[in-house]
Amino acid sequence: MAKTPTSPTFALGTGTLLAAGTLVVAALGSAACSSSTPASTTKDGGSKEASTTTDAGHPSDAKKPPVSDAGADADAATTPDSGPPPMMFAVPPAWNQTYTQPSDDAGAASRAACTFTRGAMPAQTLGPSTALDKDIPIQHIVVLTQENRSFDSYLGHLAQYEATKGITNTIESAPATASNPNYPQDQIDGGTSADAGDAALATHPWQHASQLCFFDTSHSWGGAHTEYDKGLNDGFYYMNNGMGDVGESTTGISPAQLSGERAMWWYDQTDIPFYYDVYSTFAMADHYHSALLGSTYPNRMYLYSATSFGLTGNTFPNISAYPTAETPVIIFDELAVRGISFNWYTDMGAPAEGIVLPLGVSTRYGVSPVKQFSQFLADAKSGNLPAVSFIDGDNLNETTTGNDEHPPSEIEIGQQFVWQVINAVTTSPEWSSTVLFVTYDENGGIYDHVLPPAACEPDSLQPVLLTPLDQSQPGAFNQYGFRVPFLAVSPYSKKSYVSHTVYSHTSITRFIEAKFKIPALTARDANADPFTDLFDWQNPPFMTPPTFAEPTINQAAVTACTTELNPPMPGH
Repeated sequence: MAKTPTSPTFALGTGTLLAAGTLVVAALGSAACSSSTPASTTKDGGSKEASTTTDAGHPSDAKKPPVSDAGADADAATTPDSGPPPMMFAVPPAWNQTYTQPSDDAGAASRAACTFTRGAMPAQTLGPSTALDKDIPIQHIVVLTQENRSFDSYLGHLAQYEATKGITNTIESAPATASNPNYPQDQIDGGTSADAGDAALATHPWQHASQLCFFDTSHSWGGAHTEYDKGLNDGFYYMNNGMGDVGESTTGISPAQLSGERAMWWYDQTDIPFYYDVYSTFAMADHYHSALLGSTYPNRMYLYSATSFGLTGNTFPNISAYPTAETPVIIFDELAVRGISFNWYTDMGAPAEGIVLPLGVSTRYGVSPVKQFSQFLADAKSGNLPAVSFIDGDNLNETTTGNDEHPPSEIEIGQQFVWQVINAVTTSPEWSSTVLFVTYDENGGIYDHVLPPAACEPDSLQPVLLTPLDQSQPGAFNQYGFRVPFLAVSPYSKKSYVSHTVYSHTSITRFIEAKFKIPALTARDANADPFTDLFDWQNPPFMTPPTFAEPTINQAAVTACTTELNPPMPGH
């Protein structure tokens, strides 16, 4: 995760960032949540949606007194350490309107066709088999987002491990023979497909990592698209051979540590035993993708706002068109208007959510939601969690001792941090009504063999490409990124379950919207699936939570990593 965007000039009070001479203006459908545009409706499969507008959930003139929350669970917002919002907002009447849900098939077909747009309520887009608001027996949603790991690199050998425990699961994993050539065949050589000469290229196998840390890998828009190589996924070695991420200094790093083969490394239960234990216990997904082929900031923006505002790199959006929570630009705006409590727990200097709301958070909500990670542990232990908690590691410490798992972090440190969060949740007196989502913002330039599928464009904004490498890879926001690990920890999580449904960061966003009866922010979350197959709401398997031994950290390995890598603070 980039900590300081390139040459920023910040316009106080607007969230505007001028980077490389570029001013990015956000436009989510209608800029001020206008309700004047007719809604897209569906008639197939017996769907009978109420007549609405595309922005019915976001009227710009909502000045009436607050309306009682007909669908959300109000008691979750009144815990002693409930966090924002203390301010009273006018709840738009459309949020409490009753909608006739489409049939399951009609809703799925409409979402696949990207029919729904900003303002669509969950009941308009999801069929009756999907639990909504009060039918979701959850009072506390916790989201932990780590950094820069691909599914294959961490969980590509989970199926073999589960087999040793008597668990039979089909998990989409790279074949043992997976490899990358010296260069991405369909881009560098100008060809349109692999030819006979390509077969003679030297290859670099997908292989067990030789150490628990490595120098950062390329994960910019241009780097990720080169690694994707128009669907061949064969550019990982090339983009990382002799270099790190764009603009990252390699001073003092040995050539061996800069080999492109580090992007082809995998780990298993001998390296990250707690992860293999916990992922084989609860429900996980093997087709959970990052939001786009690119870096931290735009991917996290999709988690928070269901769009990257046209941005493709680590720069800030201009949100001046959304001056208050009643003109929502981020999921926390909608929670504030609904009267739902939330906190951002982190030990870094500024929360990751600040990439969308970098300034004026206390003014926006009346009080700051930012808390120390130690406060999360205390709130979980005392039973005082807010309704929604977002947690981040120390994303300012991207060194070998960082706990967010961003390379060059020694991965045992991040594993131990994740254990702290999971242990706090499973031992909390609020366990029976809690769900914890654990995922990673993006793959970080590390190999995964699954091609990123098509995605709904969130809005009309086109990619802003600032660097020559990015400009060499034009595209659109109509495709997900590579796979990343995803886990759902809850009493209601299906036991040892692997979902093959395509999910992404906006599935988390949509789950929050579905629980608290709030509308979509863009077309991306409007058409997202909120984990319909991960839970058993009627017969929860884990009301008695499992226990997991605290994973150890090999300090000798940490010291070795620091000696070998110890780079300057990464720029990306």
